[in-house]
Amino acid sequence: MQHRMERAEAMFWHHLKVLKSPDNFKERLDAWTGTAVASLTFGAGEWNLLKGGLETIQRWEYKMLRKVFKLRALSQLRADVSTTRE
Repeated sequence: MQHRMERAEAMFWHHLKVLKSPDNFKERLDAWTGTAVASLTFGAGEWNLLKGGLETIQRWEYKMLRKVFKLRALSQLRADVSTTRE
């Protein structure tokens, strides 16, 4: 699984210009699905994942999606909201 994540991340950085382009959301999401996700999930039907492995994949996916769509982590958003309320 680690090898697939490394290959997917390489694919992500290779297509970063397209993934972060100012095009509409659907085009960027299609580019994300067609590059990094396709690379990561190649051969995934044969994986035997435990909960820890699935959480590792989800963390990686959320990290990359935050880069593509310029999102902040939910915990950071909650902290920002709580400081503005005070």
